[in-house]
Amino acid sequence: MAGRADSFRLRRVDTGTVLVDVLHVASTIWSRFCGLQLRRPLPPGHGMLLVPCRSIHTMFVRFAIDVLFLSEEGVVNEVRRDVRPWRVVVPRHPVHAVLEMAAGSVDVETGTAVSVESPDGTVPVSLTFLKDERVIRDPEERPC
Repeated sequence: MAGRADSFRLRRVDTGTVLVDVLHVASTIWSRFCGLQLRRPLPPGHGMLLVPCRSIHTMFVRFAIDVLFLSEEGVVNEVRRDVRPWRVVVPRHPVHAVLEMAAGSVDVETGTAVSVESPDGTVPVSLTFLKDERVIRDPEERPC
């Protein structure tokens, strides 16, 4: 599979639930270009994070995927489920990264914050936007 899989996991910040057990990172022009094209379907628990990325297409992708569009703060801006091959997907709002997973595996909604973890606690620069330690806050709490 294109992209590095260096034992990264992706978790929900609010519950700690693991969303992606094996996170493949596509952070170079070539790895983002290749993405999931001509690949086998993603196994359960696997996902590919394209960063930076503003939109995606599923040309030459042979299976449907679920897509999370992430902000620079690591918050889910938009969810698209069951995106079929040969589609172009552009989010409604600006995004920083896109997470692609097997269709039917997304269990989050817009507004969910996610974070990355690795066994040794280090992450590449491209993932630092997901690394910060966030405090769980009341969803109704708004800044002045």
